[in-house]
Amino acid sequence: TIGLHSHTHPTEMSSLPYSEQFQEYNSNYLELSKLVGKIKTVSYPCNSYNDDTLLIMKKLGITLGFRANLAQKKYNYMEFPRVDHIQLLKKIQELK
Repeated sequence: TIGLHSHTHPTEMSSLPYSEQFQEYNSNYLELSKLVGKIKTVSYPCNSYNDDTLLIMKKLGITLGFRANLAQKKYNYMEFPRVDHIQLLKKIQELK
């Protein structure tokens, strides 16, 4: 499944105003849609998102969103926990 991750990958998405966040995600949505069709998922860059981000996802028709950590114990389908690849690589290195 291919999903959104933003257009230019700002690391502090939650600090951007709604209009800039919308531009980031909408640009990403339009480009990916041309290549693969309908987009339904998102992984928030650097786990940076806020209520504006969630509103934008609803507006774009995104139905499943992934956090970049497992810290939040209660979650919904727009904040599904996942292990960030950087953390996974660190764990693998520790095993060597």
